[in-house]
Amino acid sequence: MALENIKLIKKAEDETNDKIKSAQLQAKEIVRNADISAANLYKDLIQKAKESCNGIMAAADAEAKNEAKPVFEQGRMEVQKIAGMEDSKINDAVSIVIGRIVRNNGNS
Repeated sequence: MALENIKLIKKAEDETNDKIKSAQLQAKEIVRNADISAANLYKDLIQKAKESCNGIMAAADAEAKNEAKPVFEQGRMEVQKIAGMEDSKINDAVSIVIGRIVRNNGNS
């Protein structure tokens, strides 16, 4: 009877150890799967953030170009005006500017 009880206890201990080992393996598998899921989620979040950033940058670029367009057009028209002036008018303008600089700064 005592030997039978010892065998039953030994069997219960072996089964318990097997269940502990199985639980440890399952825990490791769960942690490994969680790490993989976290890495994939991180990649997805980074990708979405980059896409969002690119969209915002494209919108800002388009808005900046729209705001700059009239300024560039105005500058182009002014350049065409100056390019179309007669040489005598340009020389007169240069003389006026030089005269103002000399008058403000002395004999520079």
